[in-house]
Amino acid sequence: MKLGLGLYKQILTDDNFRFAKQAGATHIVAQLVDYIKGDSPTLTKDFLKGWGTTQNEGKLWQYEDLLALRKQVESHGLTLAAIENFDPSHWFDILLDGPKKKQQMEDVKTMIRSIGKAGIPIMGYYFSLAGVWGWTNGPMGRGDANSIVFDADKINVNDPLPNGMVWNMTYDTAPAPGTIGSISRQEMWGRLKYFLDELMPVAEEAGVKMVAHPDDPPLPVMRDTARLFYSTEEYEKLLTINPSDNNGFELCMGTIQEMIGSDVYDMLDRYSKAGKIMLEDAANIANMTPTSFCKYFKNRTQKTFSNFVNEIRIGYACKLLCEDDLSISEICYRAGFNNLTNFNRNFKVFTKLSPTDFRNSLRL
Repeated sequence: MKLGLGLYKQILTDDNFRFAKQAGATHIVAQLVDYIKGDSPTLTKDFLKGWGTTQNEGKLWQYEDLLALRKQVESHGLTLAAIENFDPSHWFDILLDGPKKKQQMEDVKTMIRSIGKAGIPIMGYYFSLAGVWGWTNGPMGRGDANSIVFDADKINVNDPLPNGMVWNMTYDTAPAPGTIGSISRQEMWGRLKYFLDELMPVAEEAGVKMVAHPDDPPLPVMRDTARLFYSTEEYEKLLTINPSDNNGFELCMGTIQEMIGSDVYDMLDRYSKAGKIMLEDAANIANMTPTSFCKYFKNRTQKTFSNFVNEIRIGYACKLLCEDDLSISEICYRAGFNNLTNFNRNFKVFTKLSPTDFRNSLRL
């Protein structure tokens, strides 16, 4: 496990990279979809009308820009771990099974080749028509702090998706009147299979892992369109429709734990061992810069985010120390630490013992 920050396009800046390093992060996940704009970006105040407008059709991410971003991140002693989300302008007809599907599929392949050539190992995506939709905001946090919430009783969950919109963004500002209509689960699985079957050979050749985000919120149908990854059982079908080793999960823990009947620990255990969990992300907290998020996190948990992650890492290390076949050095790196000295120091902080003494205590 690695500690990283997910940053939107407008805040992929040297100041925020410095902050990430100061906060103890080692990795960056870059959001190149420009749906949150400005030097101090915030989410739209009307969540039901979408995140915003994208007009980037044909404007593909270029190798030179991706390489420059990676080098900029690395100049701060960080690693660019992944790109998160395709721009809806780049693949709306792949999602909609529209007339531009084949051309957009070739465009996506081109970008995956560029991502791999730039040395970025992971591409996260969310295969959904409605996208992240249905939020309302108001004084619902502690002490009536303004926050966001999904409450199906406050909206029409199956409000039809209008033409010109997909993935909760407008890609066509002058569409034909009407809606996209009802889309079945069988149709959506067919579209996803086409996408993966076309893309995976390219991703394998480029050395890029493709990781799929679960549905947020995890509902089986939204805006009269079927959603694929609304339960752990449905999410696991992802691995059955394409057997590529480059096909895996983006395990958003906030979403997984909201799924009915989910067992987060079981899924983590099974699929981390199988190497299918390639990117874990914490659900974004609306209207917060990285600095504000860290303050919020400490206020709510009485822990810094770095300490929280290290606590999880040490807990995992304790589990591994119960197994005699792994060396202390192996456990250090498996638990997400970059050097043995830092691992030993943190282990003693949380357990009052060195890793060696902890293992020996198990043999008494």
